[in-house]
Amino acid sequence: MATITPEEIAKMKEELRKDLEALERVEKLISGRNGTQPAKQDIPSRDLLAQHLRPLSELPPPEQLGLKQLCILGLKTAGDVGAAPKDLVVFCKQKGYRFSSDANGSASITTALSRLIVDGKVVREDGRYYWVGGEED
Repeated sequence: MATITPEEIAKMKEELRKDLEALERVEKLISGRNGTQPAKQDIPSRDLLAQHLRPLSELPPPEQLGLKQLCILGLKTAGDVGAAPKDLVVFCKQKGYRFSSDANGSASITTALSRLIVDGKVVREDGRYYWVGGEED
């Protein structure tokens, strides 16, 4: 998993600020054409935007494994038995990876596994996936 630097976060915040300003201009333009002026509280404030940005302290630590690495670890752990996507969902959740739902988790894992198949690291047989990529990931 790539680490986001403070410079990248500052750049993202600046882009969001510019987007918010552009949205405010569009809202004023549209309301002017409709003959109404928006109430000041109808326009989102920068403070509201800032509430939705996560501070650096809340970002996951760089040593936390991403979904792809967890899938690889799960397949290596499963060994010759292999694993179905639903098995890997359970494995990832046990390792602390959070999904919005099991269905979304299964879909995300299937996507990661498909990419690993293309890379020649995983094979699929009878709905189960097997690690064949060696020791390094």
